[in-house]
Amino acid sequence: MNISASLQKTNPFLAKYAQSINKILDANSLCTLATVDSKGNPHANTAYFAVDSYLNIYLLTQPSTQHGKNIERNHQVAITIFESNQPWGKPHRGLQLGGICKKVGQKEQGAVFHIYSTKHPELLNLVKTSSDMAKELESRFYGIKVTWLKLIDEAKYGMETHFFIKIKRN
Repeated sequence: MNISASLQKTNPFLAKYAQSINKILDANSLCTLATVDSKGNPHANTAYFAVDSYLNIYLLTQPSTQHGKNIERNHQVAITIFESNQPWGKPHRGLQLGGICKKVGQKEQGAVFHIYSTKHPELLNLVKTSSDMAKELESRFYGIKVTWLKLIDEAKYGMETHFFIKIKRN
């Protein structure tokens, strides 16, 4: 994955750290998604993700799950992406992100299916197209429009160093 040139142009600070961000996104398949229920209680779950060049993150999940229900009520989410086996005391690398999450619309299904199945080709063992997926699986794609991220790449930038980046979109 490479962050698009147009998004980098709109976000010079993002462009400066794009290489580290791309490495983290490419090296990982799982994220932790945080949502909030109707009573304001936090909920966290693990999910496979894929990302496009505009830093939209896609998840495949059932709308009947707790996080699926939470997203329908409150579109604000937070995500962490990192390798969970990083040793204590050694340089760490990961992302913390936040944004707006919504069910992917019918028009975008094909493109998102391609992005997701490219990162997770195992999906093609279950279904071959986004149309098949809608018929055969109870799961649906959700897209997160990332509005901010926090980058941690201590091996590259030093211990206890992180960068907070607000994402501007045209």
